[in-house]
Amino acid sequence: MVCRSQPSWYLSEGVGLSAVNDITFLENAAFIVAKKHFRKKPYYVDLVDLMHAAVFRSSFGKGLDLMSEKINDCQAAYRFSMNLYETVMKNKSAYTGFYLPVALAMIMSGIKSDKAFRMVKKITLNIGLYFQAQDDFIDVFGMPEQAGRISSDIVNGKCSWPIVAAFERANDIQRKILLENYGQTDHMKISIIKNMFGCLNIQEIYWNFEYGARKNINEEVDELPNELPKPLFQLIMAAIAGRQS
Repeated sequence: MVCRSQPSWYLSEGVGLSAVNDITFLENAAFIVAKKHFRKKPYYVDLVDLMHAAVFRSSFGKGLDLMSEKINDCQAAYRFSMNLYETVMKNKSAYTGFYLPVALAMIMSGIKSDKAFRMVKKITLNIGLYFQAQDDFIDVFGMPEQAGRISSDIVNGKCSWPIVAAFERANDIQRKILLENYGQTDHMKISIIKNMFGCLNIQEIYWNFEYGARKNINEEVDELPNELPKPLFQLIMAAIAGRQS
């Protein structure tokens, strides 16, 4: 398994299952650091509440992701639905990866407006979803040296953007082919999936999705009140737009 073009930590020599303890250590260390530096601040409780919410949302999203891999073919319409995909990704990665750091800064800077937090949450979760869709696209269509892995989402049967987009557009026969070959390690089956993605124009559909997602996010940023730093979100979008790895 690869994450951000780097081998997963548990695959490192001598790590293995001790990675479970390592992540527990890091999670608790975050709260210890917060207590050490901020417990006398008036916003400390809000800070800790948000951190607990992030841990919960991340665990919930990862749990859904793992459960989706066990859904049988009779429920494939749900397993590969855009609704499930967005729910998983917004909770598993977008909340902690994009909303959490911005919301923490807002709390520490004294912003109290519920509306401001709602607007920022909507924007950052959409950015996170856009970022994850990019990852999924690169995993299938990117060069191995860019992606850091070769079609691992196909091999592992992941609920990822390309398969969801394909399943939405496929007819009954095409869906049957997708289900018979997705989540397999055989190179022939992987090729069948990629060929089906080609037949369904998934690359073109993705480029249209990416353009629309960028446009919608930029419009949401333009609507932010002056108390929120629009350039921050513009910089984030500039950094990830059109990335190849």
